[in-house]
Amino acid sequence: MEITFLGHAGFCVETTNAIIIMDPWLSPTGAFDGAWFQFPRNHHLGAYVQEKLRTTHKERYLYISHEHKDRF
Repeated sequence: MEITFLGHAGFCVETTNAIIIMDPWLSPTGAFDGAWFQFPRNHHLGAYVQEKLRTTHKERYLYISHEHKDRF
């Protein structure tokens, strides 16, 4: 199992059979009309997540823990 911290509350968990993206917040413009920003900045990891999901044969899952604009 490989676990990658995506910043804020986000993680990418990869197993032999699946990739799970949990609570990603990778926006360069922040959330809540630009009032909230990730610290440290992590929007560069958006390309990493997109590439992981695009180039895999594994099952892909997205988990959003709750409905806030800093979760997706």
